[in-house]
Amino acid sequence: MKRILIVTISITVLVFLVAVSWAKSPKTKKPVYKFHMALAFPAEETPRYSGAVHFAEEVEKRTGGQVNIKLSPVGEIVTIPEAIPALKAGTIEILVFANAFYLGETWAAYWNMVPGLCENYKFAETEEKSGVFDLLRGDLRKAGLEMLGNYEVGAADVFIAKKHHFTVPQDLKGLKIRGFGGPHDRSFGDFGAKAVTLPMDELYMALQTGVADGAFTALPAYEGFRWYEVAPKVTYIPSMPFGFSITFNKKVWDGLSTDIQSAIRAAMKDTQSWILPEKRAYYAAAFPRLIGLGVDFKVPPIEAWTDDYGLVVRKHYRKMGGDAAKKVLELLGKE
Repeated sequence: MKRILIVTISITVLVFLVAVSWAKSPKTKKPVYKFHMALAFPAEETPRYSGAVHFAEEVEKRTGGQVNIKLSPVGEIVTIPEAIPALKAGTIEILVFANAFYLGETWAAYWNMVPGLCENYKFAETEEKSGVFDLLRGDLRKAGLEMLGNYEVGAADVFIAKKHHFTVPQDLKGLKIRGFGGPHDRSFGDFGAKAVTLPMDELYMALQTGVADGAFTALPAYEGFRWYEVAPKVTYIPSMPFGFSITFNKKVWDGLSTDIQSAIRAAMKDTQSWILPEKRAYYAAAFPRLIGLGVDFKVPPIEAWTDDYGLVVRKHYRKMGGDAAKKVLELLGKE
């Protein structure tokens, strides 16, 4: 009887000690990730910046604070030419960049820069439903990049200059124009203009000094970089949507759990929907605001740009982009 009592007490004590030990042991903490997201633009009151802010906030909310994203405007960590190499190297974890600037990785990235292929406000929807995004994402994965998606911030919609408006493409003749590289630069040549290659953050000085007579760009960029100070003549031609992509370094992305990845993808989807009314509101306010700053707007018939100019750009896109461009045009039903 005494032996049974001792055994019972011993077992009770052992169970108690195990329970105490378990209660005192530290609970496994969920990892917290702090990422730098470089932007290809300054902090500004435009849809591209508000879209980046919204995405970062949504990610933190949807991951329960496990992922914290610090926004770094252009030049704070990397310049525009340094951005993609820095993302590949892991110097930055995330990049918000104009979709077309991934041209060096895949010609599929350039599709939305071809006039007449997509309606404004339907960029992300068209890209995903057509299968173009799958093609683009697959090519970028080979380069060590994971593109989550694109959100539409405006359109490649303004020709800007010190002294000129551009009613028809033939008005480009004899001028030095900064465009988007690739097919646009060759198309300028077809209309008698000389293409000037410059990063966005160098365009202000180029316009001021006459290195460039004008540029084809997007209204949010025109306002954000304050180009209206040196190029007050603006021809508004909303001929093609202009998207900004959110892209991770692939090694960083692959190191995240599937739950975190799903939450981040959901934040991207939310941003794509959220940005459209923001874009409409921005454009409604931007015109009177810029007119108040002395900008001289002209709105010519758009057909000469979507048709005449657009067909020339498409011709060069097909020639320069090879199989990738051909596949894009097939997916969009334009080949």
